[in-house]
Amino acid sequence: MTTQTQSSDRKRKIRAILAGGVVLGVGAAVTLAAWNDSVFVQGDFAVGDFNIQGNVHDGTGWQEYDTAGTAGTMQFVIAPDNLAPGDTVYAPVSLRVDPTANSYDADIELRGGEWGLASDDLATALTYTVYTGVTPANCTLQNTTGGTALVGPDATLDTGAGTVPGSPAFTLDRGDDPGIEICFAVTLPYGVDMTAVPANSEATVVWEFYAEPVS
Repeated sequence: MTTQTQSSDRKRKIRAILAGGVVLGVGAAVTLAAWNDSVFVQGDFAVGDFNIQGNVHDGTGWQEYDTAGTAGTMQFVIAPDNLAPGDTVYAPVSLRVDPTANSYDADIELRGGEWGLASDDLATALTYTVYTGVTPANCTLQNTTGGTALVGPDATLDTGAGTVPGSPAFTLDRGDDPGIEICFAVTLPYGVDMTAVPANSEATVVWEFYAEPVS
């Protein structure tokens, strides 16, 4: 066999080996693909509707009152706009779980009152007590003795209740009717330094009842 013939045969063998290598490579790729498979599943999820309503007993019934700007105005039994030292004014508030939009009980936290600088002189002089177990009709000086003090007695207006995680002020059951009844008693104490509270001072204080669902 001539050198030229040997060289030609060698090239054919190399081509054959290379071609075989390509075939094996493709075969390996096909084989690997055959050992991979996928199964996809999906689940559909949605959050429930959670809603708490308040009633300030102003004749409008249960309302949302869900922002500070739309806070319900408490109806104090004695007008709170002409306070003198020693006066206490009372106002009922009721809370419930919205019976049309909820399937959970609610842990309730009463956050301390907040007010702007324009209200500071008077608001810092006032104290308050919050009672549970007092009906709206009994939210007066003579009838709060049967209630349980949730805040106070005579706490500063920025004092809250149930603000420690895991220790709510109370739990509102979704089946409660007419909900939880609460009585606010706000006092301008005897002995307050009236020189620190200018005449005709005004204060707008907003309290928040913060609720979380209990599954």
